[in-house]
Amino acid sequence: MKKELAFVCGLVLLSSGVLLAQEQTTTLSLGYQWVTLKGSEETFRTQVDEDDGLVLDQLRLTLKEGGLYDTLHLSASGFGGSPTGTLRLTAGLRQAYLLNLTYHRGRRVFQLLDYANPLLAAGVTPGQHNASGVMDRFDLALELFPGKLIRPIFTYQYLRERSRGTTTVHLGQDEFLLGGTSFFRTQEFQAGVGLHWGFLTATVLQGWRNQDGESSFALYPGAGAGNNRRPVLGRDVTLSSFRRTAKYSSDAPYTTAVVSARLASFARLSGRYVYHDPEGDFNLAELAAGNLVAFKLERFFQGFQEAALGEAKQPNWRGEGTLELNLPAGFTLTAKYGQRHRELSGWSLVQETYLGAVNFSGAQGGDITRLLTARTGLTRDDKEAGATLQAPSLGPLNLWASFTTTQQEFTLTPDAQEIVVPGNQGGYFEREVERRAAGAALNFGPVRLSVDYRRDEADRIVVRTDVLELSRWRARAQVRLGILELAANAEEFDAENDVPSNGYEVSGKDWTAELRLNPWENLSVWGAYGEFEANTAMVIRRPEDFSLTSSLYAEDGTLKEGGLSYKLGKFVGEAGYWQLENEGSRGLSFQRAFARLEVPLPSGLGLGFEAARYKYEQASFALADYTARRYLFLVRYQN
Repeated sequence: MKKELAFVCGLVLLSSGVLLAQEQTTTLSLGYQWVTLKGSEETFRTQVDEDDGLVLDQLRLTLKEGGLYDTLHLSASGFGGSPTGTLRLTAGLRQAYLLNLTYHRGRRVFQLLDYANPLLAAGVTPGQHNASGVMDRFDLALELFPGKLIRPIFTYQYLRERSRGTTTVHLGQDEFLLGGTSFFRTQEFQAGVGLHWGFLTATVLQGWRNQDGESSFALYPGAGAGNNRRPVLGRDVTLSSFRRTAKYSSDAPYTTAVVSARLASFARLSGRYVYHDPEGDFNLAELAAGNLVAFKLERFFQGFQEAALGEAKQPNWRGEGTLELNLPAGFTLTAKYGQRHRELSGWSLVQETYLGAVNFSGAQGGDITRLLTARTGLTRDDKEAGATLQAPSLGPLNLWASFTTTQQEFTLTPDAQEIVVPGNQGGYFEREVERRAAGAALNFGPVRLSVDYRRDEADRIVVRTDVLELSRWRARAQVRLGILELAANAEEFDAENDVPSNGYEVSGKDWTAELRLNPWENLSVWGAYGEFEANTAMVIRRPEDFSLTSSLYAEDGTLKEGGLSYKLGKFVGEAGYWQLENEGSRGLSFQRAFARLEVPLPSGLGLGFEAARYKYEQASFALADYTARRYLFLVRYQN
């Protein structure tokens, strides 16, 4: 929080310094907020995470004709008591450069009481799997000589995420709580050129992406007795020490090329090619000591060491071309062809050592070491061809239809140790998918209607999430009559495969309608209502006994929204309400009400006030409920 306050103050000082320059327009809105909470702080932090403190509501600076730039625009919002903050800077000098810079900072909290918490019945809340951290992201894009024949392009991205939390480890017939930290970082650089020469435009970029991360966890203080306090074969399973360190790194060069050419007044050809060659390494080390039991070894043991190494390679490329033709009689034909190639190969080596092993009869043994190795490979090739025909307008009516066919080839080589279901999972497979789609649009004065339908059919499944049949339809409507605007959307989809041992099926439907009224120039009133439903089912194998069961997840809910806004000069008032209800597998109700008022003062100053109320209720689990209120007072300067 202190760092965020310092950042807010720095932005304010920066804006004050810029105000001394040739500034054209300035908006600065700064305030302080208070948050009151009744109920579950863990759920509130996970979902909303507003906090007391200084808040940068809005900062906007626009400068022109500054010597080094024609236009410079700086904007920022959200730093301080808000969980997220964004800073953007754009600058350009005519025919010299165009610069875009973005910085984003966000807090991330995961402390749900009941989610992934097998100890809920014992009164343990929140669960033993939780985390909180901060993510920083920096993006820079620079284009030289915009509008010229050749344009050098450079981009850079830096992402860093740091978190602290708890997790568990299953060891020696018990489960133990761990605490630790994790760090993840991504750096990406691109360099290339853009070309614009008459009928031809092209962009070629070469990129390099580097990722690395590290996590370190140790036995949580006081957690040595484990979650299961019952003896195993007359012995109390305990852990006196534990430490796990995991490191990950990867490098991935890639190339992107995009080209578009106007061949004639009736024809345009475009293409895209991408090559990506990532390679990653993984290193894990664990060390434990205590009184432990291993049924698979039929031994008691006093310590455990594990070292794991892994490497993965995933070269892949894709290329596609599109030809657009304007045909006689007003028809338009778009033909596409593309190919994709993907490889995945990797190996892992795990060494497990059980220290101080004694068999169940009490006879002394010795340390037991096991080596586990695995190699896995996947090669996949896709060839896709398709065409879309757009019919000429029949008055207000427009029609189109498309057909696409995809040929897929798989070569799977799974390691034998990874096969836990009967049958050979490896081999060479072919799969064909056909897609048909059609649509219509009607534009008749203030009324616009559109509908489209898509159906996919495949001749077989190869991996578990492949589907044999998929159908989807969508409809949209929009009406504008004077002060009234009405918009509605509806969609329904269904996908499945009929393999009994798989049972994969996904279906859903939703519709929304929005009404907006503008009875006067300064007043706007709106409201919206929607319903949604989604269901997912799949047969899974339970890891403890390898029995088959069905995994089901359902959503069945409604969305309501309404509000009004009034603006007269610099006087602004706004209020609204939003509610989400879900009666599915995870029943809940989430409500948000807010109001905002801005009152102008002399000399470009103004005062503002915001109030918001959050209310969350979870079906059959009142411990997760909360009600929170936020009050924000603002001072605004604008010229």
